[in-house]
Amino acid sequence: MFKVNVSNHYCSEINPDSFLKKVNSSVVNLLYRNNEVFQILIKTLSNNLSSELSSSCFKVLREELEYCCLNIPNFEIKFMLCEQITTFIRKQDYLANIGRGSSASSLICYGLGITNINPIKYNLDWRRFLTTGFEIDIDIPGEVRDDLNKYLKQTYPDNFYFLGSIQNFRMKTAATEVLNKIGWSFSAVAVVTKELDQQCKELGYESTQLSDPMSFVEVYQLSQILQLVFKQQEQLVDEIKKTMSLIKNYGVHPSAYLFTEKKLSKEELISVHNRETDSIAHPDQRDNSENIVINILGLGVLSDV
Repeated sequence: MFKVNVSNHYCSEINPDSFLKKVNSSVVNLLYRNNEVFQILIKTLSNNLSSELSSSCFKVLREELEYCCLNIPNFEIKFMLCEQITTFIRKQDYLANIGRGSSASSLICYGLGITNINPIKYNLDWRRFLTTGFEIDIDIPGEVRDDLNKYLKQTYPDNFYFLGSIQNFRMKTAATEVLNKIGWSFSAVAVVTKELDQQCKELGYESTQLSDPMSFVEVYQLSQILQLVFKQQEQLVDEIKKTMSLIKNYGVHPSAYLFTEKKLSKEELISVHNRETDSIAHPDQRDNSENIVINILGLGVLSDV
């Protein structure tokens, strides 16, 4: 299992004994004695919540902590990893949308500083968060995401990856990709997108999901569409025909951050346009119970790495 680095955490020296007495849970105490990451989680909650919670609020916290201990394997790792990420983001004074959705109902998320909303104040039920998938989404501007990527790569050099998402192109997307490949700008491609779409529909190709590699028939169909759109531009069509063989008819983009127990092999990574990468993991890695997945998206269109 991936191990989050908590060795230099700012709450390491805090004594949470009085806090644990108020939580009053043998289940929580047992995990606390035997789990270093959970110890830091409890110390952080103690530091941030001790003076804020009433006895009834401690009851809610006990219920949420016990549910995690009994039902969610390695929950403390994901919580503390999100806490580490959000601490970095806030120190850099980035605009961020952290913990949107059901995670705002979690008192643990609030106590760790992952969210800014006290769920007790607004009568939010933590069950809505923990019984529906335990997803903590973190959105930051795409232009500053590189700083976070570098920080995580430095902190976890052999354990941090982007989780790849593979999407097979349909005919219109493949046509757009061809134009990008021969040097057309995004705005120039956008001008002819509607016409590409119209020709695909008229020829009955709009729902065609391409095979990999593209068959002769698919290459012919794609050529046919492009020639109809660029009727009088024979030279451009010749260029496009030459370029088709270079086009991979699927797209790869990072859909989340992946943290692994050990360094991934080449077979567990994805190549992009025939270029090997050391950072994009195959989508199958999401199903590995030893890995931790964090959804961190740009506050705009999710772009390629």
